[in-house]
Amino acid sequence: MEVFARLSRSAWLSSAQRLSRLPLHTSKPFSAGTSVQTSLVGTEWLQNKINEKVEARKSGSDTNLRIVCCAGTNAERPHPRGYIPFASDLGVHPKLKSSGDKPSTTNNIIPARLVANLRLMLKIDNSSHVVLYDDNNSLSAARTWFVLKHYGHPASSIQVLDGGLDRWITEGRDVVSAPEPVDTSSVKDAEMVLPEVSDIVSIDRMKALVIKPDDHQIVDARSRNEYTGVEKHANKRGGHVPGAIHLDWRTVLDSNGMFRAKEELVQIFETHGVNLNKPAITYCQVGMRAAHLAFALQLAGCKDVSLYEGSMNEWLNRDETAIST
Repeated sequence: MEVFARLSRSAWLSSAQRLSRLPLHTSKPFSAGTSVQTSLVGTEWLQNKINEKVEARKSGSDTNLRIVCCAGTNAERPHPRGYIPFASDLGVHPKLKSSGDKPSTTNNIIPARLVANLRLMLKIDNSSHVVLYDDNNSLSAARTWFVLKHYGHPASSIQVLDGGLDRWITEGRDVVSAPEPVDTSSVKDAEMVLPEVSDIVSIDRMKALVIKPDDHQIVDARSRNEYTGVEKHANKRGGHVPGAIHLDWRTVLDSNGMFRAKEELVQIFETHGVNLNKPAITYCQVGMRAAHLAFALQLAGCKDVSLYEGSMNEWLNRDETAIST
C-alpha cells in the first residue's frame, strides 16, 4: 500500500531488543507537568503511565497506553533526538492528507482504509489510551488528534503531550534510540470502514456561509501576512475567506511551546471576537494549523468545532470563490 511502503518488518527492532534498552525508572528530579485539560496531558502524568506500563510488561501483561511520535520520522529515518519510551512512529507524513494524481485530491483527509491500517499497525483500538507528541509545538500531534477523532476514536482517550519532545528532554527525562516495533503483518489491502464524525466542512458549505452567514464563526489560523494576502505561497490568489476572524495559531502557545492555561485561552479567543458558545470552523493553508487551533478551541471550552479541510490550498486556487484582503 502506497503510504506504508516505507515500513518494512526488518527495519524495526524486536520487542525483546527494544525493551532490553528501556530504563525502568528515572532517578532525575522532575518539575510538575500534569495538565488540567482533558485532551492535554503533562510530562509527569505520562511518566507515571510509562512506569505502570514497565511494571505490567515485567509481569507478562500490558496496559492500554499507546504513545505515538508524530514528528514525520520513520523506521528508515528515526528521530535524531530519540523517542519517549514505548513510543511508536506514526510513520507517514504528519499532514495526513490523501494522495493522488489530481492536485484536488490533496485537499482531502487521508482515507479511512489507511487510517484503519495505521491503527492496526500501531496496535490501537477503541480501548486504547493514545498519547500523541511531536517536536514542533504540537502542530503534527494536534493534526493526528483531529484525524483519529474524525474517524471515530473516542475523543476522551486521545491526548496530546503538552510541550512534546522538547519539554520531555528539557526536563531531563529518559529517551530511547528506537521506536516501538509496528505490526506490518496486520496491514490489509481490503477496503475498511471507519465511522466518521461530522467535523469536516466542504467548500460548498463554506461558499454558502459566505453568501448567507449563520451562527458559525470562521477562524483563519494563518499568519497576518497570509490573511491579508501579502504572502500567497503557491496559491493563485492571496487573501482570506470573507468574514473570517484572524487568529494566528501560535497565539495559543506560551514562549516554551506549551498551550496556555484555559482561562488565558478563553481570554484570547474572546479578545479576537470568537464566541466559544457558538460553532467555529477553522482553516489555514492545508489543515494542520487549523487542526491545532481547533484543538485549542476545544481546550477553551468550545463544544462545536469543525475544520475546512480544503483550506486555502483549495479556496485560493478556485476562480469562483470570494476573497477579502
